[in-house]
Amino acid sequence: MPTTVQRFFIRAPDHLGDGVLAIPAIQSIAALGPAVVQGPRWAADLFSLPTIPIGHRADADVAVLFKPSLGAAWRVRHIPKRVGLSWDGRWPLLTHAIQGTHRHRVDDNAAIAAAVGACAPTLPSYNPRDVENIPEIPDNSVLLLPGTASPKTVRWQGFAALANNLPAPLFAGGPGDEEILAKVAGPHRILPTLTIPAFAAVAARVSAVIGNDSGLTHLATAARRGAGTDPSKVYIVYGSTSAARTGAPGATHLTGDKPDCWPCYQKQCPIHAPCRNAPVQLVGDALGLGG
Repeated sequence: MPTTVQRFFIRAPDHLGDGVLAIPAIQSIAALGPAVVQGPRWAADLFSLPTIPIGHRADADVAVLFKPSLGAAWRVRHIPKRVGLSWDGRWPLLTHAIQGTHRHRVDDNAAIAAAVGACAPTLPSYNPRDVENIPEIPDNSVLLLPGTASPKTVRWQGFAALANNLPAPLFAGGPGDEEILAKVAGPHRILPTLTIPAFAAVAARVSAVIGNDSGLTHLATAARRGAGTDPSKVYIVYGSTSAARTGAPGATHLTGDKPDCWPCYQKQCPIHAPCRNAPVQLVGDALGLGG
């Protein structure tokens, strides 16, 4: 008797870094049968799957929810099988409520994929095709990502000082980062806001990438892996968050002093987040600058 092919509706995470960490799980699910994805505008580029605009009703046999919200579960209650983490009191809306692993977020994503019969690898990889409008990148360029998309509690304070000690610093960011880039970059070159594929191509070509625990550093790490360049040349300077839970797998993780309350995933800090003040020399030494 032929096996019935299941149709999958996949709700991607809302944040780019979480989206990158979900790439292996989403790709493994899409290999099981026809799949569509719903999420932010970057979802179409990141997952290379047909997309459904947010708010549109999904027609599928299985809903797989990587967005951990009650609303996401409520909107797919008409789909026969509904899989996701048991989070935010939404477990009654799920036919398969998955307990978090309390390990890295890629492990949680793999557990979600396993619930529908998919086997997800743990290392995100991104290699876009037909990339357009890639800016010219000088040799020995170092890409600096001080962006504002992440909370202030994770933003390292040393980008400007570090840039002054680099031979070819390049600053880049996402939409809305223009003001902080102009303030931090000073006389150094700022790349225009790039598409997801173009940013990935740049990140794969530079000699190193330095950034916060953010979506762009996760994307840079996955892009370097996908292009066959060294992902450990992405240096992530941590503030309040922990590489063990949300870090980009394969990147080089740098931390300064850790207060007793570290790690923390709050957006505001009553003690002014001393954990984000890692010394510039710590990063310089990792890059081999000396001094």
